[in-house]
Amino acid sequence: MDKKTFRGGAHPPERKERTSELPIEYVRSVKQVVVPVNQHFGPPIQPLVKVGDSVKRGQKIADAEGRMTVPVHAPIS
Repeated sequence: MDKKTFRGGAHPPERKERTSELPIEYVRSVKQVVVPVNQHFGPPIQPLVKVGDSVKRGQKIADAEGRMTVPVHAPIS
């Protein structure tokens, strides 16, 4: 999946005084993440992947049938 970008970025003017002079910090990559798949109501979510599976960002990792449910997708690769 391609990385999505847009020209110019987002530049909200509010509340920058506390951070405008701080350096940018980069977040380390991790080898494993936990994505909760429980939803607040509706039928239970069924995982589509197993613990330890490798997934790609945007891949559907859990699903449920019925109303008031949405699938869960991997937030990162």
